Amino acid sequence: DEMFKRHPDDPKAQGQWFAACEVVRRAREQGIVVIAGTDLPLPWTEDEPLPLWAELRFLVEAGLTSLEAINAATGASALALGLGETHGTIEQGKVANLVVLKADPTRDISNISQVQLVIKDGRPVPSPSKGRS
Repeated sequence: DEMFKRHPDDPKAQGQWFAACEVVRRAREQGIVVIAGTDLPLPWTEDEPLPLWAELRFLVEAGLTSLEAINAATGASALALGLGETHGTIEQGKVANLVVLKADPTRDISNISQVQLVIKDGRPVPSPSKGRS
């Protein structure tokens, strides 16, 4: 994985990478709900938190399916925060916050970074890459 390749010769980073993967694998095997959204800096991220899309890629590499990783960032996180009644899934009556992607992330979790449209509170959010008048 590109995050780990930044420190291929660092035994501490390598050990922590594999330990983190093992924690995720064991949690999944034991039925523990895994959620995404950490801000913990890790050695292989050069003391910066992982962006959410990279964390989801890590979760897949650690053993979750792409759909399980997406759920870790959406429905499972909303439930863990006590927001499951209003957030986390696309259902009638829930807050309409969602991201439309250009490609299917269940086929390849890397597609999670190919954002086409962001909707916040039911309204499209202007893309920062498009010029504003």
